[in-house]
Amino acid sequence: MKMRGNGPAWQTHVARSAIFCAAIIFLLGLWNSTAWPQSVSQDPAVERGHKQFEQACGFCHGPEATGARGPDLVRSTLVAHDVKGDKLGEIIRLGRPDKPGGKHTIVVVTLPSGKQVKGPLAHADDFVIALHDPSGWYQSFSRDRVKVELQDPLTAHRELLDKLTQADVHNLFAYLESLK
Repeated sequence: MKMRGNGPAWQTHVARSAIFCAAIIFLLGLWNSTAWPQSVSQDPAVERGHKQFEQACGFCHGPEATGARGPDLVRSTLVAHDVKGDKLGEIIRLGRPDKPGGKHTIVVVTLPSGKQVKGPLAHADDFVIALHDPSGWYQSFSRDRVKVELQDPLTAHRELLDKLTQADVHNLFAYLESLK
């Protein structure tokens, strides 16, 4: 089959158009690739906050704060509305107000038989440990007759808050803000 036209000139034009389209597709792919930096910040506080986040928070909240074992901080309404770290700091110290009583310590009581009872801590002193079991019943035990293990998932947060300066908190919030 023969095509009408200028022969080699027509083929050259098609070849150039194909190369041009391929180059555009390549550049668009490069522009959207993960190798291209998602956001380049000139703010040194963001970079300092990023380093602090990676070291102290990333293992739980994910390297980009999108969640892992801990919650997603990028989509958190609490983080989004916290300006100076006062709301988030209060949650870390006292627990979430939307949980029953804001209690965050879980107690595991091992009875002499080996049976374990687990639930939110209701009372603790030198003589008695009490909890609410999974069915909601209040149970108390004499501490000298059981093994007691307290589990507080926010311990690491509270210890971190005691070590952070106001500038550190500012840097962390600057980094989290840069992710939005």
